[in-house]
Amino acid sequence: MDYLERCIKESMRLYPPVPVIARQLYAPLKTPNMLVPAGCSIFINVFEQHRIPEYFPNPLEFNPDRFLEKFKHPYAYVPFSTGPRNCIGQKVAMMSQKILIAKILKRYVVGSTVKPKNLRLAQNIVLENEGGVILTLKQRCDKDSSRESELSMGTESSMDKGSSTDDSL
Repeated sequence: MDYLERCIKESMRLYPPVPVIARQLYAPLKTPNMLVPAGCSIFINVFEQHRIPEYFPNPLEFNPDRFLEKFKHPYAYVPFSTGPRNCIGQKVAMMSQKILIAKILKRYVVGSTVKPKNLRLAQNIVLENEGGVILTLKQRCDKDSSRESELSMGTESSMDKGSSTDDSL
């Protein structure tokens, strides 16, 4: 599950769920180039921040192993925001993703019909691809996985009888 978590984190680095964070300054902010007065709104472009080569060498390369080491800056990776206004559900979100993805990958080989270079990303409230992304699922054929699928999905006859269990995923 550690590798899966690193893959999820790397996916969220490349495609952060919330690509831009807005904040209002309650105190002046001094940067190397300017002084931003209190009361101003600032926007943090997380999408671009996660692609800074100083913090992420080869930033467009999918490399889950970059999460084996601590980052040079504590705010280099912020897919759930950070500080007092960060996402309070980030641990639940990560656990839910790991469980769902592990269950899907146990039964299917997942692919995409769209290559990353052909994505048409739209930075709305959440990051999305215009027109969505079409995924392909190919059922795994190994003996153990097939037997477990039969057991958890039930037989066709039990489905025909109106069984309402939905623990196939």
